[in-house]
Amino acid sequence: MFCCYFCLGLPLHALSLESRKYLKIEINFFNMDIPEIVHTFIENDCEIKVPITKRIKHYKSFDIFIFESLFVFVCDVETTMFDCPRKFNLTDLKNVSICFNSKSWEFTCTLPCEAELKKGTKTEVKTCLFNRITDSCVLLVDGEVCEIEADFPYGFSAFYRGKPKFDEDDMSQICRVTDPSRLSHVQRTIQRENDETKDFCPDQYKLNFFKLQIPEGHEDPMRFEIPYDDIDLTEDDKCILEHIRAKHTDFSLEKDQMFNIDCDLVSVLLGICYDIRFTSNDPTCVSSWTRTILSATLSYFERFEDLIYVVESFIRRSLIYPLCRKYELSRLCVEDVVKALQKGKPWLLKQLLITYNCFCEAEFNRKALNKYFIRHLIWYVDKVMDDEHFQMLSENLDVSLSAVTKTCLRLEIGKIEFELLRELISEIQLEMATDLAMESNEESSESDSEESISHNEGGFISIDSESD
Repeated sequence: MFCCYFCLGLPLHALSLESRKYLKIEINFFNMDIPEIVHTFIENDCEIKVPITKRIKHYKSFDIFIFESLFVFVCDVETTMFDCPRKFNLTDLKNVSICFNSKSWEFTCTLPCEAELKKGTKTEVKTCLFNRITDSCVLLVDGEVCEIEADFPYGFSAFYRGKPKFDEDDMSQICRVTDPSRLSHVQRTIQRENDETKDFCPDQYKLNFFKLQIPEGHEDPMRFEIPYDDIDLTEDDKCILEHIRAKHTDFSLEKDQMFNIDCDLVSVLLGICYDIRFTSNDPTCVSSWTRTILSATLSYFERFEDLIYVVESFIRRSLIYPLCRKYELSRLCVEDVVKALQKGKPWLLKQLLITYNCFCEAEFNRKALNKYFIRHLIWYVDKVMDDEHFQMLSENLDVSLSAVTKTCLRLEIGKIEFELLRELISEIQLEMATDLAMESNEESSESDSEESISHNEGGFISIDSESD
């Protein structure tokens, strides 16, 4: 048995989206009116036909990934996943023909497979093991060889294309992806998770496990209460808001696009709430870095399709990059955003405007992030979202948080904590054994001392009686 998946940027590390059924907003990509993938086995080769929707104009911009029996095809903003009944054989793979038919609007490719059917019915996805085979492919459009064009959309609602109009050196200072147009959204996710795995420091996590590493002069971020009633805008904030209202072009947004934007908004708000707790609501020169690094949306131009994976990415990053790294603190930040969304527009607008200012005044200018995300999110919160939308997003985020566990983070922090507790227990047992040994030695010493005194006293009596 095989499974076919079709969605707009489905998260890679889990094909099972059962948790989505609990969410109040249901974005059912699987019921879209799109023909399913068709596959045919010809001896030890598998011919795969991949349909795409007519809304895709940049069909020459695609990316292909293979992991065991899983085939992932990215075309522009659409992602198709196919779990093959056999594992693919990538040995000496080269010059794979990817044929596009402009009449049927579908791709066809043939890949070598192992002869035997795989065991089981589901592939466990590990993004770090994905094999990108795009560079080994040759594109044929209606039989004519064409060049593969890496021109993927990015930014707010995947609105932007082409190389960012900012210096590459400046971009490298503020985010990990300097030219998102060259990378599909799937490749950005893979790069992020690989970077996080390399950057994670178990020793630093251990330092914060029992006692949070709080800099001198800072309050405990876990005890800080966010003032949601602080909604008054400064004159500068009002000017920026009026400028955005006057200059921003209205977008016509579909439901799936709005869900993408909701995920972007939550990703940004999570970084904001962490910074508010860490700085006690008084932004510092480091705030722009904190708010960027904790958001995968800002750091990697990543696009999410599920709030669960937004929460996962934030908690992972909050346990890797900032000074204070504690799982419970990260979850508190998610709860902060849940409350903030319940409060509605005024507080959210103020915090986004503060972030806009932080990015303008930062040591490494982050105006690129204002251009591609923040100003659009300000417009979105101000003009598109209503009270019902805020409430629904808050409830969905709350449910998503309950679905995220330490195991979901794939950092083995449960194992680290277990080892740390075992070390602690061993130290306590060693201390207890040492104390008992010392007490035993002291008692033995006292006993020997008393016995010696007793013998000495007996000797004196003996001598006295002899002298008598």
